[in-house]
Amino acid sequence: TGGELAIAPNIALSITEIAPQLTIAKDKGLQFALFNSCCGLSIANSLIDLGLSQVAVMREPIHNQVAQVFLVQFLKALGDYQNVGKALQTASKYLKQEQNLTYPSAYLIPSLFCHPDAHLFQIEPWGWREQLNRWLPTKAEAIALGSLCLLSILPPVQSFLLDKRVLVQSIYRDATGQLPSTNAPVTLVHIDEESLTKAGIANPVPMDRTYLASLIDRLTRLDSKIIGIDYLFDRTQPQNDPILARAIRNAVEQKPTWFVFGALKQIDGQENGVAAETNIAHPNWTVQGYTDGLPGYMTLLPASEQCETACPFAYLLAMVKTLEVESITKNIPQPNLANQTDLRARVYEYANNESEFLRQTRLTPITTVSQYFGQQWLRPLEDFSLPPDLVYNRLSAWQLLEDNQFASLQNQIVIIGSGGYPEAGLTMGSDNFVVPSAIAYWRIRRDLNLTEAPFTGSELLAYMTHHWLQHRLVIPIPQLGAVAIAFLIAKGIKLSWEKRNVRVKWLLIVLFSTTAIYGLLGLQLYVSRAILIPWLLPSMAIWICLLMSKDSHE
Repeated sequence: TGGELAIAPNIALSITEIAPQLTIAKDKGLQFALFNSCCGLSIANSLIDLGLSQVAVMREPIHNQVAQVFLVQFLKALGDYQNVGKALQTASKYLKQEQNLTYPSAYLIPSLFCHPDAHLFQIEPWGWREQLNRWLPTKAEAIALGSLCLLSILPPVQSFLLDKRVLVQSIYRDATGQLPSTNAPVTLVHIDEESLTKAGIANPVPMDRTYLASLIDRLTRLDSKIIGIDYLFDRTQPQNDPILARAIRNAVEQKPTWFVFGALKQIDGQENGVAAETNIAHPNWTVQGYTDGLPGYMTLLPASEQCETACPFAYLLAMVKTLEVESITKNIPQPNLANQTDLRARVYEYANNESEFLRQTRLTPITTVSQYFGQQWLRPLEDFSLPPDLVYNRLSAWQLLEDNQFASLQNQIVIIGSGGYPEAGLTMGSDNFVVPSAIAYWRIRRDLNLTEAPFTGSELLAYMTHHWLQHRLVIPIPQLGAVAIAFLIAKGIKLSWEKRNVRVKWLLIVLFSTTAIYGLLGLQLYVSRAILIPWLLPSMAIWICLLMSKDSHE
């Protein structure tokens, strides 16, 4: 019969009769069975055959009083959070030490039958301390988690992972055809090596004012309304400064033309840009903004500063363009040689009061605090997943001067900057940067003939200007936070699986599939919602935590 249960005088049920119900109970969570009387070997064998992993029985018939004493001690041990194996040993030990004279040899009868890999049943403590202890990492998990957290805050590692992440994003955009259909809003006039050679400029530091004046005159004839100049004029060229000053004055007087000059931000928060003694420009009819920043990240206003004191160069270009479009219907400040007040202050005041352009332009408190630790948490990125030719039109300075076939540049923001010559920048080559992997991909993919050219500071400014105009601010989720969240998710999954026998094969299938889905979701979220979710380190956190589970087996 597989064992019998006497449930009333002269009435008994065989295990085979209730086998279907026991199977249902096992499927719904039954983990442990205790038969605390009589001879239970047949019962144990039957229940093991039904798939129950652990059963406690009495191997021989025992007196009912022995069963009662044993049960009390067994339940006390379970109440002390011992597993069933330990609890059985504790109760048997009590019978041996305390009841040996009353019930001699009874301690030898209780037996536990279980599968070798079974997780022994145990009542779990329930309280905030116990729950906290369950969620705390083990020693191995703490070492792995600590290593990933350290990697997530090391700037070189962050830069490398971000560079490769945006490269993958570029490939995804290209493969899915998710590229903007709008035309590039910026024209980048590069003074490159060929332009210097044709102009006979042997020493481009500082840049020859006469050459810049010729570019401005040409842009004025092409109806350029907004011109940004990514050069500092902090030193004088007595013979050539008046020539450039005259070209700028003529442009302001004729169109009028907006001029945004590059500057550097000083420790005191002020800007070092156009020196007053050069007479090249005046703050009443031109504006200037600082060009320094962290390559690959948007330059935003600090939370505690106003644009009247210091303002980002690219932000000013985009703001001026936005206001220039609105000026058709509104009375907006304009560059005029007759102005008596600071033009940038007037423009900023108008934009602050009348325009929605200033939304999302300041550093968040999290970003501000993280900078003290060498981090850039939540600082918007420059989106290099967009091809350069959809962000700006690249034009060599010599082509601008010599080609008479150009159409009007009236609707373009024009930026004049260095085109990669070695002397560019305050120090040798400081305005030339390593080409981001995504930009290198686009140069080859779209046949831009720039494989060997460096990535210049003016190109960074062009990307920033484009992002301001298109309201494209990609927010990166901090690696450290993503790793912590991934670990908590994996820990929760691990705790929910700890009572189950999860096979490694199925665990790997789940990990591979969820990691792939998570990666694709992150790629699309970047395109659709301008949010960058880290992938590699959080995925590693989940894999490491789950594969360290002791509950999985072959």
